[in-house]
Amino acid sequence: MRASLYKQGSPHVIKKFLAAFSLGLLLLAVILGLVGYRTNRVLEATVTELFNRQQLILARQIAHDIRNHFSFLETSLLTLDSLRPSGITGLAEAKDMDRVFQLLAGWNIEALGHAPLNGSGALAVTADGIVHGQELTAILAGSRAWVNSQTDGDTVYIGPDIVPQDGPFAGRHIVVMAARTSGNPDAPSSGLDFLVIDALAVAQRYAREIRSGETGYAWVINQDGIFLSHYEDRFLGQSAFSVRGERNPQISYSRINELMAEKLLKGEEGMDWYVSGWHRGITAEMEKLLAYSPVHYAGREHPELLWSVGLTAPTTEVFGILRPFLLQQWFVTAVSVLLALSVLAAVIYLSLRWAELLHREVDQKTADLRVERDKVQESMTRLLEAQEHLVRSERFAAVGEAASHLAHEIKNPLLLMGGFAAQVRRGLAGEDPQAEKLRGKLQIIEDEAKRLETLLREVSGFTKPCKPDLIPQDINQAVLDTVRLVESDFSERGIECVLELSHDLPAVPFDKNQIQQVLLNLAKNAGEAMPSGGKIHFRSWHQGETVMVSVQDTGMGMPSEVLERIFSPFFTTKAKGTGLGLAVSFRIMEDHGGDIGATSTPGQGSTFVLTLPLAPSTIAVPK
Repeated sequence: MRASLYKQGSPHVIKKFLAAFSLGLLLLAVILGLVGYRTNRVLEATVTELFNRQQLILARQIAHDIRNHFSFLETSLLTLDSLRPSGITGLAEAKDMDRVFQLLAGWNIEALGHAPLNGSGALAVTADGIVHGQELTAILAGSRAWVNSQTDGDTVYIGPDIVPQDGPFAGRHIVVMAARTSGNPDAPSSGLDFLVIDALAVAQRYAREIRSGETGYAWVINQDGIFLSHYEDRFLGQSAFSVRGERNPQISYSRINELMAEKLLKGEEGMDWYVSGWHRGITAEMEKLLAYSPVHYAGREHPELLWSVGLTAPTTEVFGILRPFLLQQWFVTAVSVLLALSVLAAVIYLSLRWAELLHREVDQKTADLRVERDKVQESMTRLLEAQEHLVRSERFAAVGEAASHLAHEIKNPLLLMGGFAAQVRRGLAGEDPQAEKLRGKLQIIEDEAKRLETLLREVSGFTKPCKPDLIPQDINQAVLDTVRLVESDFSERGIECVLELSHDLPAVPFDKNQIQQVLLNLAKNAGEAMPSGGKIHFRSWHQGETVMVSVQDTGMGMPSEVLERIFSPFFTTKAKGTGLGLAVSFRIMEDHGGDIGATSTPGQGSTFVLTLPLAPSTIAVPK
């Protein structure tokens, strides 16, 4: 007994064990995946932070170099007074200025000059030659006003980045640097020395060639948000607030524009990110990291004179740094998962080998039981079919016997009443109203007698069925003959017959007269269901070992409670119906070994489907 229970319980226990073990390994794999994902996120955030801090260091260095550049030029400007010969109130000769200009030419200056404080007589040396007087007036206005307000000769004026509209520097970004000159000791306010600095050249000198990672780059904007340095030349001198949108208008640049307005142009330093529409020849929406640092090129005591350095690189730069670490991590995770799966496979293999003998015995017994069960089910199915057929036959026989007896008892008196009524009606003469009323009543008796005679004939046909003469033939021909019988009448009533017959049907054994009687009955019922006209669809098709024929109307349809009883004898919804038409049709289909079924939707119509077997039925037809 114990051995039997053990054999029956072991497979179940093994399955539960394997399921639990598999679930455990699956959870382990999920946990490893989640840990790996979490680690990746933390690692990505850490490396992104480190990468952006590296960018910030570079941005600070660029800002520091630019500030040192201006500091050197400040120092150089203050030493010009020592180069001036004693007792002369200006750089007396152009060759003296030219000599100094050549010394400073490598520091991105456009001009070196001297100007008196009265507004006339300015002189400057440029790479293209000497520039005189009025051509310099516009750019020296701010510096003259500042120098006149100073008493200390050791301070330097540095102006904002400007773009003159005319003169020798028209259309170019320049910064003017000026210092008061002592000249003749007896004339301490004799004039000012000045430098004109190329702002674009200075910014690009320290930012253009800087790279962050593989493809990141630096840019510099001035106090108005104008690009002074960018790796794309067409951005130079353009507004950083609008030129990006002109390059790729499909992208929203609200974040970078807000960063520039609220952070960069207010002298702040920090790190952030923004969405861009391109990067070094690639046009696509992408996220970029940004580090920024201010350039107080005139010193922090002049916060309004501000440039800002930005270093930017796409986030894919970070992924490039992370790739080796991620590959290593996912390799370890994959090895762990494969090891777990290998253990699972080994356990399953050993468990299956161990349970194989038990499974064979259980499977054999299960198969034997299934065979016995199928035999019992088949026997029960046959028994139920036979019982159902017997009950139906007995029901029809009982109804038929009662109907036959009533028909026999009623037929002769009915004929006598109908005949006598006709004789009396024909014998009544006269045109008086009383005679006319009697003739009308006798006509009613005569008509009702004829209707009852018709009912008796139908009852006789129902109670004495004929055995069908099964001959293999074309079912479509029976459908076509039926349509020919009714289409003339249907056409007058606004009813259209639609044929959808399959042309590759095999021959099926059936009694043409009886099947045509069924089709005619269904067609008439369909026509009566459409008093205002409609369509009747006749279809035929081949399905498995049967041929199917359907009759579908677009009439009033039937509720479910009527649909359940339509094949019962003497059940009818018609005012003058006998309730035997569909019952006879059902019996004819049963005698053919086939079937008849119906579906209906109120307001949408009904469909009747006939099923005829390709092989003659073995069901005996009641005598």
